[in-house]
Amino acid sequence: SFVFCLVSFVMPILFNICLWCDLGGDDMARKLGKLMDRLMWLDHETGGKGVPISWALTGQTIEALGRVSPSTLEAIRWRTTSKDHYAWDKAEIVTSTFHSSLLVQPSVHDDRVQDSYVNHFVREDVKRTNKALHEYLDRTPRGFCPSEKVFNVFSSHVLSSEGYDYVIIGGEHFGSDSHGQGNKGQVFETRASHLKVLVTANEVNPSNFARYPTAESYVDDIIAYAHRNKLGRVLTACDVDFFLNNVDEGFERLKWIYYKTRGQGETIRFVNSGALVDSAFQSGYHAPLCLEEFYLSRGITDPIRFASSWVNAEGNLDYINHKRGEDARTYLDAWENKRANGGNWDALNRSLDVWLNIAHTVFYDNRPEWLNFMPEHYNENLAKAWDRLHEA
Repeated sequence: SFVFCLVSFVMPILFNICLWCDLGGDDMARKLGKLMDRLMWLDHETGGKGVPISWALTGQTIEALGRVSPSTLEAIRWRTTSKDHYAWDKAEIVTSTFHSSLLVQPSVHDDRVQDSYVNHFVREDVKRTNKALHEYLDRTPRGFCPSEKVFNVFSSHVLSSEGYDYVIIGGEHFGSDSHGQGNKGQVFETRASHLKVLVTANEVNPSNFARYPTAESYVDDIIAYAHRNKLGRVLTACDVDFFLNNVDEGFERLKWIYYKTRGQGETIRFVNSGALVDSAFQSGYHAPLCLEEFYLSRGITDPIRFASSWVNAEGNLDYINHKRGEDARTYLDAWENKRANGGNWDALNRSLDVWLNIAHTVFYDNRPEWLNFMPEHYNENLAKAWDRLHEA
C-alpha cells in the first residue's frame, strides 16, 4: 500500500499562485505587462520584494512582451528570482512550449509516433522557449508548466535534458477534497529523469470569483483546505486572462491575497512554486515521492504513458476535437515514416516548423467556441506542413 505521513502544522503552509500566460497578441501582452509590473514592484519603496507569483510564460508570450512592454522585461530581470540566486519570496518565471504545443498528443496511440512527436516536435518547441528566455530575460530554465497541463512520465526526459528541474501538472487525478488526503501537498519525482512534479490543488481555483468574492475569503478557504486535507503545500493555478479583463481589479485582488497571507503570521506563507520544490529538502516538509509508484497505487497500469491534464482525470478522449485529433495523428505518422526512411532532414524540419504553428489547436474540450478554433489559420498551416513534408 502507498502510505503518506501527514504533515505537522508547526511549519507554515507554503502557498503559491501560478498564472498561465499564452498571449501572442500585442493588446493582451500590454495588459499582462502592466499587471506584472505593478505586482513585481509592489512595496519596493519600503524594501518589499513584490508578490511571489509564478508567471508561466510561453515563448511567444515572452516575445510579445519584448515587442510591446520592454519595461516589463527589465522588471523581470530585476524583480524575479533566478536559478543561480534563488529566493522563495520573489516572483518566478516558469515557462512552457513556445507555441503552447502539448507535451503529449492524446490522439496518437502508436508509441513509435508518440515518441517521435516528443523527441522532435516537443523538444524543438521547448528549445525555442529556452532561447527566448535567455535572449529576452537573461534566465535559464527551472520550472515548466505544460499547455493544458498535459503531461506523462515519458515526456519528462525532454524537460529534464533541456534544463528543467520541475513541472506543474493538474491535480484532477490525484484525489478529491475532504478526504484527508495529502496527495496534492506532495512533491513527486519521476524515477527515470528525476524531474520534480508539483500538483495543483484544483478545488481552490483563484479565478473562482463567484465562490470567493473577496481576497480574504479565498485565503481563509486555502487555510481551511490545507488543514482539512493535511497539506503543507498548496499550489493553485489558472489562466491569467481572468485578471486581465480589468487590470486594475486583477491587480487589487492579487495584491490583497498577498497581503492577507502576510497577515496570518506563521500560518501560511506566499512563496513561488520553486520554493515548494525546495521545501522537499527542508526540515519539516515531506521529501519527494516516486510518481510512478503513486500512479500504480491509484490503479494506473501504465504509469509511463498515462497522459493527464486538467480536463482529463480519467484518461479518456471524449473532450477532444476528433477531426483535428485525426489530422494530427495522420500527419505525425507520415512525418515519422519519412524520417525513419531517410527523408530529407531540411524538408522535415521545415514541415515541423509550420505544423508547430497549429500544434495548440487540437486539444480543447467540447465547447462550441473550440470546435472550429482559428479555422483559416489552421487550414493554411496544415496544408503548408503537408507540402513541406512531401518535399522530404
